[in-house]
Amino acid sequence: MAQRFQSVFLRAQSESEVNGFISRHLQPDEDFSSSCGVAVDRLVRYLHSVQTELPIKVRSVIKGGSLGKGTALKNKSDIDCVVFINYDGGIQTSIQAMSGPWLQDIIEEIRHSLGNWNPLPEFEVVGKTIHAVKLRYKKGSFTCDVDLLPAIDILKKGTPQQVYYAMKSLSPHLREYCSAPLVQLQVEFVKCQQPVVKDLIRFVKHWKNEYSEKVFREFAPPHARLPSSYLLELLCIKVWEMVGRPSSMDKRQGLKAVMSLLTERRHHVHRVEWSAFYDPSKYPLKATDHLSVRDPANPFNDLCSDFDAFSWNTIDYMKIKTLKAPLFDGLRMDPPWNIFRD
Repeated sequence: MAQRFQSVFLRAQSESEVNGFISRHLQPDEDFSSSCGVAVDRLVRYLHSVQTELPIKVRSVIKGGSLGKGTALKNKSDIDCVVFINYDGGIQTSIQAMSGPWLQDIIEEIRHSLGNWNPLPEFEVVGKTIHAVKLRYKKGSFTCDVDLLPAIDILKKGTPQQVYYAMKSLSPHLREYCSAPLVQLQVEFVKCQQPVVKDLIRFVKHWKNEYSEKVFREFAPPHARLPSSYLLELLCIKVWEMVGRPSSMDKRQGLKAVMSLLTERRHHVHRVEWSAFYDPSKYPLKATDHLSVRDPANPFNDLCSDFDAFSWNTIDYMKIKTLKAPLFDGLRMDPPWNIFRD
């Protein structure tokens, strides 16, 4: 992976040197934040202005992903925008609408509008999925990918508990259409975390970005999966909680702890979950020998459920390769970090 700076893993460094690396190279600067803000603002104003020409009425737009949660990497984060469309009906009928032609028609209308009328020349339509219109934004030297996800705000039609109750009787396929409306709870859960946690998140995401290409080139089959950014965010939060919620931490220890939580079975932490929005005991998950990380915004979403044996082996290999890097030479895992010691 091409980089503008020397890999932080290539030499032994102190805690303060790693913090300096995060500050200089991983934390978004004003230019990046401003460019992302301009892109989102342009899209929001366009979506509100075009309502007389399209059969939709936009209720609101929220930023999801790392940008909305405050965990973005400098110059490396894409933009997710959930576009809430006005819809008359309760929770069940709204979910049915999102899983049928209603949502697909809206996605196609937005794609056609942006692609054919050229109202926003700095945005290029690059495709669509069953959930989103995919765009590329380019303004000067700044480029990023943008996903527009139309949805119905089912959390405005009932409490989270009422939404989860309605989801309980749905098939896994239909539950997928509730993901976009629940993004706002994901944002709420992560955005309020302490700056020390968000910097650990950035460092762990950078680790994945740097090592994934090497691992797939040397070891992993093409279909192997690596942890998503959201899964890494949640593991960083859990590690911070497990070591007593410190106001500062050595990010080298934090990264090693995250890798340990992902790969080691002897910590007896087979399930990571929270009770911020629901009682996990009311929504049993399938038992597994591997780590299970439940989405705090969605009791039915195990973020590790798609990992097969090849994926777990790839993650193990990635950890082994990482710990051979000079950055970890002589690193001690003294209490409270000793719970993650190999």
